[in-house]
Amino acid sequence: MAVDLTPRQPKKAYGGEGGAYYEWSPADLPMLGVASIGAAKLSLAAGGLSLPSYSDSAKVAYVLQGTRTTRFSDRSLVIS
Repeated sequence: MAVDLTPRQPKKAYGGEGGAYYEWSPADLPMLGVASIGAAKLSLAAGGLSLPSYSDSAKVAYVLQGTRTTRFSDRSLVIS
């Protein structure tokens, strides 16, 4: 079975002052459906925040540009 591996741009699902959320759909990228995975990109503007949220699946995140601060429930631990 041949699967199209051509890179495609994501579709903007949401955007506001703090940034935008983009997603790739299995309808647009059949390889995602074959692998049973999803793909999305969160682009934060300067000063934008990403609020914690629940997910029933594993996620992998990369900071491609800029800096990040991660806070855990123990307020004494801050990673910059």
